[in-house]
Amino acid sequence: LDFLDETGFNEHTRRFYAYSPINCRAYITVPANRSANKELICTIGFRGCI
Repeated sequence: LDFLDETGFNEHTRRFYAYSPINCRAYITVPANRSANKELICTIGFRGCI
């Protein structure tokens, strides 16, 4: 019996809200080069990770 799990993520996700000192604007710098989304697939069974 094996269990298969798949997940995907993007390295360039960011928050839309942030904390900052009073009267200062919160900002973020995002790299201009956009990489593709990453995908991870793992199978776990009685013998361990496959």
